[in-house]
Amino acid sequence: MHTSVEKKQKAPRKRTAERMSSRACDPPQATTLAAATPEHPVVELQPALRQRTITFRFPGPSSVSSTGTGVVAEGSDNGMDGGIRAVLHLSARCFVDYVLVFVTEEQTCAPGVLLRYDAPALGPGAFMYDEETPSLDVSVLLGLRDHPLTNLLASAIAHRIRRYGEARPLLMGLSVVQTAKTLSSSHIKKLFLDYAVSNLLELLGEGQLLSK
Repeated sequence: MHTSVEKKQKAPRKRTAERMSSRACDPPQATTLAAATPEHPVVELQPALRQRTITFRFPGPSSVSSTGTGVVAEGSDNGMDGGIRAVLHLSARCFVDYVLVFVTEEQTCAPGVLLRYDAPALGPGAFMYDEETPSLDVSVLLGLRDHPLTNLLASAIAHRIRRYGEARPLLMGLSVVQTAKTLSSSHIKKLFLDYAVSNLLELLGEGQLLSK
């Protein structure tokens, strides 16, 4: 009699354990199905990461044109005696609550500083005039501001992205120290900033990642 009672008591416990195990597996399945619905498309849960490698070139003194100005070229290095050549890696990824961009050098492929820019309310100072790159209030989250060109690049990126009406915070991982050492004049620095930021905006525009 005692044996039969023990068997009857053990059986319900086993079925209860099976039901608990089944319930524990249900939530992941429900989450997977929900991600595939039109209201929650997968692309929003896994935003695209876009990357591009660019090369900034500026001719040396022996290759400068008769007008005294240089050019940014994507061609070969012919005629670039003593010129500047910098290879940069660009990455961009947009999330629901912020935009993440990286500009790193070929030598390190790693950001030297992580900066954050929070867009202020729109006003007279929200945009800049052509040929200007004013300084912005950018917070340092990690690392050190290793070169003034880092601040200029961060400001240029923030201003150009704001022109698209983008209001999300901007996180920037930048590393341009080695490149900065080769840019000897303000004219070359402006060419470099415009070239890098224009390519970054093209990268973001390919996937229409910025707000319109």
